[in-house]
Amino acid sequence: MITRKVMQMSNSSFIVTLPKDWADFNGLIKGDLINFEESGNDLIIKSKKEKETEVKLDLTDMSYDLVWRHLVCAYRKGATKVIVKYGSKENLNHAMEFVRDLMGWAIVKKDKEKIIIQDLISVEKTDFDDAFKRVFLLVLNMSEEILEGLSKQDEAILENVPYSDYNINKFTNLCLRILNLKSANYSKNNSLYKIISTLEEIGDEYRKLAIFYKPGKLSDELVNFFERINILLKDYYEMFYNFNSKRLKEFYESTDVLLKDLKKFKKTSLTETRTFSTLFTIFHMIKGLTEENLLINI
Repeated sequence: MITRKVMQMSNSSFIVTLPKDWADFNGLIKGDLINFEESGNDLIIKSKKEKETEVKLDLTDMSYDLVWRHLVCAYRKGATKVIVKYGSKENLNHAMEFVRDLMGWAIVKKDKEKIIIQDLISVEKTDFDDAFKRVFLLVLNMSEEILEGLSKQDEAILENVPYSDYNINKFTNLCLRILNLKSANYSKNNSLYKIISTLEEIGDEYRKLAIFYKPGKLSDELVNFFERINILLKDYYEMFYNFNSKRLKEFYESTDVLLKDLKKFKKTSLTETRTFSTLFTIFHMIKGLTEENLLINI
């Protein structure tokens, strides 16, 4: 830990010198601007100059899934330049396909052995709150789409679900990238990371209902459970942006009532069993999110 003495310049100003090693590492010179960010009792100093974060990936002999996981993890971590050794034409095609899904990234160079991916959109210019709210709204919209598609047995509506899931994943990855690069409030950062990741998983669960759909009318009771779980998700969204003890208490009371009713439900077909199981999983995911709200607001 580096210690500095606070010096008083005037009745309203104090001066603290910056460590030279830190200033040199961030390329600061006389006249440069720096940012101050408050986090409880801490004052965080951030250089305005963005440093390039380079990552090298060897994807030779990697499977389709591992190509994606390497790229998305580098993206979420905040890499601004990625040098990818692709190994085969197949993996090159996979990498080029995946990069299109990672907002801000673009392939700027390609040769016989590698591609170079560069970040073309500064995270500093990207608003986290807007991207985060977009994830919430996309998941809420998907929940309503699937309920309508299943209750009306409308396959045309259900066929659009993969596109909604694609957008959820795109904005989820962007949010996690911004958190890793910009956030200085580490306690809040961890909770937001968990909420965003869980919202993505909830979207995946809703998507399953559309993917594994088989023609057949759902019972009125199951449709009612679907509606109530969607309402619960909306209630959580509203509570996140306007958190208070009264809302939390009402939220838990409604989950207790819904859980009792869910436990009484008797499945009459394989389709209902699968649908109910997925809805039950979504219910517990939504309920679990409230712990992160408490961590942020206590």
